[in-house]
Amino acid sequence: MAEERNDELLPEGQDAMMVYINPELIQSLADVSARKEQSFRELLEAAEEGDLDAQYRVAMNYCNGTGGAQRDESLAFRWFTRAAEGDYIAAQYGLGMCFGRGIGTEKDPERAVQLFSQAAEQGYPPAQCELGLCYELGTGVEQDMARAVELYLQAAEAGDARAQCNLGFCYYRGIGVEEDDAQAAEWFAKAAQQEYPRALHLLGECYENGYGNRLLDKYNFTFNCCCTRSRSRY
Repeated sequence: MAEERNDELLPEGQDAMMVYINPELIQSLADVSARKEQSFRELLEAAEEGDLDAQYRVAMNYCNGTGGAQRDESLAFRWFTRAAEGDYIAAQYGLGMCFGRGIGTEKDPERAVQLFSQAAEQGYPPAQCELGLCYELGTGVEQDMARAVELYLQAAEAGDARAQCNLGFCYYRGIGVEEDDAQAAEWFAKAAQQEYPRALHLLGECYENGYGNRLLDKYNFTFNCCCTRSRSRY
């Protein structure tokens, strides 16, 4: 069998297409990159001077490879640690995620639970939700479905979409509470209003099965718009 080459993929008689890229566009992209790098250097300087918010933002940039920083999980872990030691709530949650997911460090579910608890006690909804998941799954703590629902409810009432969806699923499957399809659909709808993908799917499933149809007038327009935007992303 003849070796396949790139030029053999062109239709017979068709010349290779030349692609022109405007040099001004290249320069513009380079300028944007340079500005991001400069901005990150300034942010890093502030972090090194002890600014807790800057330390947290540096950690997030290293974690996600954004804002002019190259992705570096070890450095992300280091900066989350520094900010968390200064009692920066979001950094406590971020450091907990590092221990929970093994980002820049070895997994330590028990330590993750400690950090989520610290942030949750201060009313930080993402930490309340994540701690709820730990209790639901028994990760780093003894499994306690009722406690999981309690934490999901705290975060859901504060508007956390993921918690709203998780709480809805608890009602949907009877996890830590009695099954209640109407309550499930209500919480899925709240999360779907924020375009949370899993909630959009589960809410659609509720409608297909005739659960929570009384919510149609309340949420239908938003639900349809969210579904349209969600589908357009794939």
